[in-house]
Amino acid sequence: MMFGALAKASLIARAGTQDDTGRRVQAAIECLDRILTGEAAEKVLTGWARGSRYAGSKDRAAVRDHVYDVLRSKRACAAFGDGSESGRA
Repeated sequence: MMFGALAKASLIARAGTQDDTGRRVQAAIECLDRILTGEAAEKVLTGWARGSRYAGSKDRAAVRDHVYDVLRSKRACAAFGDGSESGRA
């Protein structure tokens, strides 16, 4: 999927330290997978934060920012197409 590749590149571009960035990006991708199946974004992020005891406030903020940046980009890309978010023209 073209959007998926763009989303991952966007997430990776927002760099912290290599270890932190990798964990945060992976967490954001896992959250996005659940959100794109229809779950509410806030519910998914809250569940991730509660289940990830190791994550500090900076980790939670970074994952949240990554997820919402990708969702905003997805909706902006849909606006250029026929308005649907399916990825098909």
